[in-house]
Amino acid sequence: MWDEGLHFKIPIYQRVEKMDVRVQKEQTEAAAASKDLQDTHSTIAVNFNILPDKAGWVFQHIGRGTTSASSTR
Repeated sequence: MWDEGLHFKIPIYQRVEKMDVRVQKEQTEAAAASKDLQDTHSTIAVNFNILPDKAGWVFQHIGRGTTSASSTR
């Protein structure tokens, strides 16, 4: 994990993995039934971001994940 600036890398041995540290949003739909058989439908959204100084740890222990924002950058 390097700070901002100009850094050199060995092309075959090292590679750069870019991770988006901006606020991202994950959203999913959920359905359930209540005790008295009323159907409920809801949308659940979570906003999150990766702390820039912890991005190396996240990549090593969790990986890039499958979010659209992190896999396209």
